[in-house]
This record gives sequence, C-alpha cells and structure tokens, in this order.
Amino acid sequence: MASTTGIQPHGDDKASLKGRHVESVVDNEKRPASDTSDEEISEEDNVRLRRRIDWFIMPLLCLVYGLQYLDKTGLSYASIMGIIPDTKMTLANYSWLGTIFYFGFLAGEYPLTYALQRWPIAKVTGLTIIIWGVVLGCMAACKDYKGLLVVRFFLGFFESSITPALTIFTAQWYRTSEHSFRTGMWYSTQAGISIFGGLVSYGFAKAGSQHKLSLASWRAVLLLFAAMTVATGIAFFFLIPDNVETAWFLSERDRKLAKIRTKENQLGVVDKTWKWYQVREALLDPAVWLLCLVSLCLMIPSGGLLNFYGIVVSQMGFTSHQTLLLSLAGSWNIFSVLFFPWLAGKYGYRALISIMPCGIALAGSAMVWGCKGKIARFVGYNLGLGYAATFALSISLLTSNVAGRTKKTFVNGMFLIAFCAGNLIGPQTFREKDKPKYVPALTSIVVLYAFSMFLMVVVHFLYKNRNSKRMWEEGHEPVANDVEDLTDRENPHFHYAL
Repeated sequence: MASTTGIQPHGDDKASLKGRHVESVVDNEKRPASDTSDEEISEEDNVRLRRRIDWFIMPLLCLVYGLQYLDKTGLSYASIMGIIPDTKMTLANYSWLGTIFYFGFLAGEYPLTYALQRWPIAKVTGLTIIIWGVVLGCMAACKDYKGLLVVRFFLGFFESSITPALTIFTAQWYRTSEHSFRTGMWYSTQAGISIFGGLVSYGFAKAGSQHKLSLASWRAVLLLFAAMTVATGIAFFFLIPDNVETAWFLSERDRKLAKIRTKENQLGVVDKTWKWYQVREALLDPAVWLLCLVSLCLMIPSGGLLNFYGIVVSQMGFTSHQTLLLSLAGSWNIFSVLFFPWLAGKYGYRALISIMPCGIALAGSAMVWGCKGKIARFVGYNLGLGYAATFALSISLLTSNVAGRTKKTFVNGMFLIAFCAGNLIGPQTFREKDKPKYVPALTSIVVLYAFSMFLMVVVHFLYKNRNSKRMWEEGHEPVANDVEDLTDRENPHFHYAL
C-alpha cells in the first residue's frame, strides 16, 4: 500500500517498499516452529514483563535524570552558599554561567546523539555520565570566573545526550500507551531529588557557617554530587542492557515476548544505518517543528526560574539558610509530573491535558508579577515551575509519534537544540537592573506559557487530522517496522498518539 500522508519513501526505499509485506509473508512461512515472533502475549505475561522491566530499567533511568537536574541546579545552591563572592563574580557573570552550560549542551547535542545511534546506547550513556561526573568535580576546584565558564561548558556538552538516550530507552522497552507515564516517572525525579539537594545543601551550609568544614560548603556539595554521578555512571554501564536481546534479567523466551510487547509501537528502533531521507522528512514535518517551538517557549522561563531560584527567593526577604530549605517547596512538581502523564496515559489526549499544568504555571508566574506579599510571591514562584509536566508530555509525544531510527535521533536533536536555545535566553531575561521583582522577565514568562498552551492545541488537531487520513484495510496486518525501519509518515499503519 502506498503512503497516504504526503511523504514518500526515498530512492531505493521507495522502490522496495511495495514488496516488503509480500516478503514478510514468505518469511513467515519459512520460520521454524520454535520462532515466537508471531506469538501472542497474554495479559498475564504482559503485566509480569512490564513489572520486571520497571524494576530493572526504570530506577536507573530515574536516577540518571534526577542527577542531571541536581548537577545543573547545583549552581543555584552554590549561589546561596557563597560561590559568587568566593570567585569574585558579578550577577552578570553568574548569568553567563547559566548560559554557557547550554552552549556546551548545543555543541554536544548532535555528536553525542550520533554516538547513541552508531554505538551501543547503554555503553555510550554510561561513559558520558561518568565523564560529566568528573567534570562536575572539577567545578568544585575552580577559583575564578574563567575556570567556571570552561567547566560549565563541558558539563553541558556531556549532559546533552541524556534526554535523547532516555527517550530511546522508553520507546525500546515500553508500549506507546505506557510512554507518557514512564516519561513522567523519570522526568518527575527532578522534583524529588530537589528535596535531597536542598537538605544536603542546607546541612553543608550550616556546617560551613560553624567552621566545621575544611573547604567552602559549595565546593563540598559539588564534590558529593560528582561522586554520586560517577558511581551511577558505572552502574549504568554494567547494568543497563543495550537492547532487549541482551537483557540479562530476562530469560530467552521473555526477551522474545518483550519484543512482541512493543511491536505494535511501529517505531523502527533497530536499524543503525544513517538515512538522509529520514532527516529530510524530519525537517519537513510541521508537527516536529511545533513541538520544538513548545520546547523553546517552555525553556526560556525554565532557564531563568531555575538558575535564579535562590537569588530571587532570597530577595523576597528570606535568609540564605531559609532559602535553601524553601527550595524543597519545588518538590510539589512530583505530583504534577506523575499525575498529568498518568491522566494522559489513562484517557489519551496528551497534548490537551498538557495545557492544564501549563495553566497552573501561568497563574503562578502572574502571582509573582502582581502580588506584594513575600509568601504569595513565593507560592507563585513555585507554581510557576508547573511547566515541567507539559514538557514531559511533549517529550512523550515525540517518543510515541516519531518513527524511523534516523528520524527519531535527528528529531531528538532538533528538540534539544530548541531546549538549549530557550535555556540560553532564559538567564539573560533576569537583569540586575530589574531586581527585586524582575517585571520584564516575568512578563515574558506569562506570555510564553500562554503561547505554549495554544501550540499544544494545534499539535493535538494536527495529529488527529493525520489519523483521520490514514487508510485502514480490514485484515491487513501492520508491516513489521521493528525490522523495516519505516518512519511514521512512510508507514501507512502508523497511528499517532493524541
């Protein structure tokens, strides 16, 4: 059957697509009886395998994403604990430490995502985690602004592969209907680990103020985070399998059943050959560009709110120690980032449901802008971080709705370039002349949240329109896209998650 979506296979792929289904039928007739590739998976086996994968894969995915967030926000903790005077920085210098991280992130995005495509994904990911942990340890040794700039650049470079890697792992191990909640699970750890980060930073700050440490408290915190990161990278390298076929925690039969479990995804995540026509398709796909624009619009507020959390909250009238403890309030996002993806997984309509947490974030930012009392402004500032659930759902849409190994890799890069651009811009919106209320920055945040909500509505109707144009033939089995590596636009059987 020819594709009905307007994107045609390229070159030899176009010439051979017509015969693929016939060839697969012939291959089915030749398979030995022991081959279970067409075996049905029972609901009991499905639940059992999902639970086992959750126990062996998800904890490390969650820990890695949480550590990535902790390492990035370590700068915010350090700003309260004395890094600015210790390194003789100005507030403008501090802003550039937030920005330079994402220049490194941008530089590392395509080289490292290409490495994920080209070499064993778990090994590449484990090595990058170890290296970024070592780089974070170097940050604790920096004595001036120039040294911090260099270290922050390389920290961003090596952290850039983590989100693409986790989206590939999620697509590889879970069904489409499970993507939104599993993405929410690992994304929510950024809120949960902030509890740990806030308490540890408070403890080190108190110890430093009582002269119980032989080095500055912010240096001690960064060294602890670095050691945790290196240890996690080593565990990831040895414990996470590169694919289902090498899963040490599954029996041979369970490996086959695990592949059958995700066959319906039609995501084509096996072929490691780089296909340029899939890159062209990605660049011509309006849904991809819309989700990248959502990423940009959400990350401009994020880049400012997270990097300046400690500074803005302390300027509301709280002491440095109070500010460290108050950073725990951001952990309310655990509920948001788990609840809204769960709701989307249960009822569908991910794009529309993502509007709700973004609306909460918009209302919170408006409170910081309009309220005068420090408690009301503090509550509003934390509600303004509610965009996280919207971002998690946008990631899950890319995980479920982009097929073809090369296209998925390239689109992950596009999405994270938009992510970088937003985080590059965000810290620059908080200017020293605008303190303590930072009205221009908060105005831009409110506008960007509103625009993001509009974009997600457009994304929903675009995917809905594509599904309505698909040609479904009764009794026509889907092409085995885990073998064929078709893109979502090529494969006429692909169904977009809404």
